[in-house]
Amino acid sequence: MKKMKRVVLVVLDGVGCGAQPDAEKYGDVGANTLGHVYTQQNPDIPNLAELGLLAAAGLNGAAPPTARSASTTSPSAAMAA
Repeated sequence: MKKMKRVVLVVLDGVGCGAQPDAEKYGDVGANTLGHVYTQQNPDIPNLAELGLLAAAGLNGAAPPTARSASTTSPSAAMAA
């Protein structure tokens, strides 16, 4: 197994990437904060999109991340864009 030199972990706790299967029990049917913000405001988030955020959220037109982009994007490069 190849060792990684660097790992970037982005925790987006509470971003709201769609409702859970038990959403009806908690009044959260249709919950999708990320999807609603993205479709209403269309934020410019190319680095997060390339890392797969939009694909994970199931937003239209989002491509899954490539192995290269997910493994070689540095924190400084991500912050610069």
